[in-house]
Amino acid sequence: MSQTDTSSTGRTWEVYIPHLNSIPPAMSDLLEHYAHVPPGPNHQTQIDHVLAVRDPVYKSNPYPCIGRFRFLTLDLATHCLYKTDVLPRMTSTSSPPQIFLDLGTCLSQDMRKLIYDGAPPLHCYGADIIPAYIDAGYKLFNDAERFPRDTQFFCPMDIFDEDPSSNPLLKGSGGKVDIIHATAFFHLFSWDQQLVVAAQCLRLLRKQGRQEDEGCLILGKQVGYVEAQESQRRDNPELKSFRHNEASWRKLWESVVREEEFRDVVKEIRVEVHKMHERHEGLQAEDGKGVAGGQASMPSGFRWMEWSVRVWF
Repeated sequence: MSQTDTSSTGRTWEVYIPHLNSIPPAMSDLLEHYAHVPPGPNHQTQIDHVLAVRDPVYKSNPYPCIGRFRFLTLDLATHCLYKTDVLPRMTSTSSPPQIFLDLGTCLSQDMRKLIYDGAPPLHCYGADIIPAYIDAGYKLFNDAERFPRDTQFFCPMDIFDEDPSSNPLLKGSGGKVDIIHATAFFHLFSWDQQLVVAAQCLRLLRKQGRQEDEGCLILGKQVGYVEAQESQRRDNPELKSFRHNEASWRKLWESVVREEEFRDVVKEIRVEVHKMHERHEGLQAEDGKGVAGGQASMPSGFRWMEWSVRVWF
């Protein structure tokens, strides 16, 4: 993959940024107190640690989420439902216990933050197609002895495998999950592929044994557009990606629950888009200063969409 790509508007978008200037405060806190990596002068100890993890995994898996340090952003913890829904449910003593799945977990930074905030590690699971990401996550967070890989990760995992006998995620967690987090996941796929992903999410959710008022929750953030559209992916022009607005996102889920498999199973589904705002893709720290060099310019219709889907069976 090239170090830069070009958007449909002809503007350059960098997929790899070699240098790191600082660490976002929330990630710095997680590295210091969960991974036991001290900041050091000007956060240089943490910067060196991040680069030592990032650079090797990018060589073998040159994707923008790694090249642009996207894994330093804690998207789940900044979601509007994190403090009101996710964290209270995951730290409750309910029976059966709440089960959390991080779909497209990458380096599992969001799951480590959830555990750091009090969620039981054995109630948190991650799924991804790239095993090197899981390895890199353990190197980044130094928690192999606290967070067992063999039981807490489904990897490699093909989300499009709908056969429970060959898909370990469906076999191990089908009908058992209460909360699914899927940031920067759906937008990787075409409309037709997203229909499959949404159906797989519904298959994973717990169908009984949960209070009627809270339901099951799917939530995340992803790229959207003012005018919903399907286009070629910038990191792989051979693949298509559908970018939603609020109307098309609702239509996707409403289409899935009308399928024969779900029409008599899903009692209610509530699809919400909480935010649909412009966001500069250059990674920003909370003080507004760039974390990494090389800011990117985005098409005028680009939006960052924060959403949730609540389901009752």
